[in-house]
Amino acid sequence: MATRISDLPSAEFITGAEEVPIVQDGQTVKATATQLNAVRTVAGRIGDITLGISDVASLQASLDSKLNTAGGVISANSSTDALRITQTGSGNALVVEDSANPDASPFGVSAAGSVFVGSQSVSIGTNSASLNVFRDVASGFPLSLASFTAEGLPAVILGRTWGSASGAELQLGKGSGTKALPTPVEYGQTLGLINFSGATTNLFSNAASISAVVSGSVSSTSMPGSLLLNTTPSGSVTAVERMRITDAGNVGIGTATPANKLSVVGGASFGNTITTGNGVSTDTCAIELGGNRTGNGYAAIDLHSSASSDYDARIVKEPTVNGGLIIFNKGSGNLGLVHEDTGVIYFATSATERMRIDASGNVGIGTSAFGTAAAKVLGLADATAPTTSPAGMGQLYVEAGALKYRGSSGTVTTIANA
Repeated sequence: MATRISDLPSAEFITGAEEVPIVQDGQTVKATATQLNAVRTVAGRIGDITLGISDVASLQASLDSKLNTAGGVISANSSTDALRITQTGSGNALVVEDSANPDASPFGVSAAGSVFVGSQSVSIGTNSASLNVFRDVASGFPLSLASFTAEGLPAVILGRTWGSASGAELQLGKGSGTKALPTPVEYGQTLGLINFSGATTNLFSNAASISAVVSGSVSSTSMPGSLLLNTTPSGSVTAVERMRITDAGNVGIGTATPANKLSVVGGASFGNTITTGNGVSTDTCAIELGGNRTGNGYAAIDLHSSASSDYDARIVKEPTVNGGLIIFNKGSGNLGLVHEDTGVIYFATSATERMRIDASGNVGIGTSAFGTAAAKVLGLADATAPTTSPAGMGQLYVEAGALKYRGSSGTVTTIANA
């Protein structure tokens, strides 16, 4: 009587070239012991096997020549599938086990066609499929995609159908706790990291990276995050943070705590024009030099109108609050103060106006009033008469409406009465 494969003891291994009768779909065929052991290897265990062959002759031919399992490698020379496994029950279609720990099931294919690694699902091959790779250990790479060809397409391509309104998406995420009992992430934790690395003498070293970190308290309605851009300086293999975009939208270059929309620690260069006030209605627009400094020092604006100079004009504020303000102009060109409309130019000290030039060219010292139709007139307000006469100079002033002159000898002359 023929022996059904499922009736063979699990511990029995048949050897030799003897032909053994087996049953396939109720019909008896014969196979050598070596071929039966090959079938047992394909099955992974003793049991009923369907090889996708409908007639006895084809089954016999497959066992004789079509299926080759030498060295544990399954190969076929056919226009049809080399190997097809059909699961009609609820169990997995394919399981590859660790010989040291058979129950670990490191890799398998479920009856629905989902690939799983360990206990996690990897969905591949449908329009709605996603690739989810989980890592349960503290180190090691859960997924490695690499291209070792000198030319060709990138190693990883993400795409979405042309008719979709949205583009492809790459999502990096993190949770605290365990997979079975996840907990919210915490302030300062890194949510995702993209490294750019290059080969050195014997390993790959990071040249730059982009990372996202939690930047505040987390709740079901709040997930504050900051984006960091890092580069590795010459002479090092450790990346250093260079720029940060905070959860408030502030950008910091050289600082991890930007207080404004753009905060730069260190020098900065700009081309052409710097414009302030975009989107501002009534708020003050200002350019501050040294506004957040922690010590005393010069603050300066250098103006360049030639290609090769340290500066062509300079406005300098000397150190400390009592330091002077100085305007420098190089070359033989004029230094002008111009008002293009009908307003006045005035000069003040101690927050009080001392002199002005109006639109008619009148110059007033201590006064802003001139006679009717006056133009190009020098107006002097009543002064406090000097009591000393410095050497080498004379003093012109108005006292009680009279124009007077005091020479260096102390002699006072009334030029015109009031």
